[in-house]
Amino acid sequence: MSASALQKAILALDRATTTSELVEATQTICGLKDLEAAPTEMSSDLSKYKTHKGWPITVSVNQQYNRKPIGYLPTIKMKQKNFVVRVSKESSGELVYARRVTGKSFRPKVFEKGSYSVEAGGPGKWKSFKNQKIK
Repeated sequence: MSASALQKAILALDRATTTSELVEATQTICGLKDLEAAPTEMSSDLSKYKTHKGWPITVSVNQQYNRKPIGYLPTIKMKQKNFVVRVSKESSGELVYARRVTGKSFRPKVFEKGSYSVEAGGPGKWKSFKNQKIK
């Protein structure tokens, strides 16, 4: 994704007022949409070409962000499905990662010891969980 496309997607995420707008923007940023591959030597007329054999493929968020955790924070349980989780280091406020969760619960993974702040929800409906540590 180009830098300008990413900026547009982030703006769409910030301005999302409905669940469907939030899902669309998050999927664009996280790459949940189908990926396609076309021949590299081609003209601008895309209708003449087929994608490579076996494509398009779908890559999940878990497949894209496959870092090995050293532990997990307590499980976050929400009333609604399809929420966003943001995990930040409490000491610095640095965002470790943010991702969409399709179910009603999520157990955040972390990659170093420390205290974390976890936010879960969506536009206007955020819940904060402070001082979260590896269980």
